[in-house]
Amino acid sequence: MRRRQVLSALALSAASLAGCTAPGAPQVSGTATDDETTETSTETRTPADEPTETDTPTTPDDPLTETPGEVTPDPDDPIAVVLSNGTDETLDVAVTVRRGGTRIFETTSTVGPDERPELDTGIAETGDYELTVSVTGGPEVSQPFDIESYDVRMGSNLIAEIDTERIMILIEE
Repeated sequence: MRRRQVLSALALSAASLAGCTAPGAPQVSGTATDDETTETSTETRTPADEPTETDTPTTPDDPLTETPGEVTPDPDDPIAVVLSNGTDETLDVAVTVRRGGTRIFETTSTVGPDERPELDTGIAETGDYELTVSVTGGPEVSQPFDIESYDVRMGSNLIAEIDTERIMILIEE
């Protein structure tokens, strides 16, 4: 008795699915009628024909395919070092940026309590850099950082949060 129920359920489910196709394989049919002939064409796309998330066209303007020398920085949003003075005193802060051992930016800035001056580093190329921030008579920190195409285009900043006992370097994205 149970066998008949299973077979009838199977037959009904197969009939209800007739004409359905698998996901990702749409079927397009068209019929053209003429006085003399009738023509039917069917095109079936296979999953291999479908674009995937990893299939992205690359063009010379594609930011994912840029080489280090091809990135154009936004002149209105340069890569800056932001000095955040979290103390109650005015501080003399020295900032140095190096690339491959060569100093590319160096300045000393007087920063008042709760001030956040932005210093334009002039970084316009991708690569590995090192930031050194030191307070006269106080803490000093050096931190390596990596600049990628996105950072150059968007003007990502480095933030030096200065406290009485330490300096913490943050990288904005």
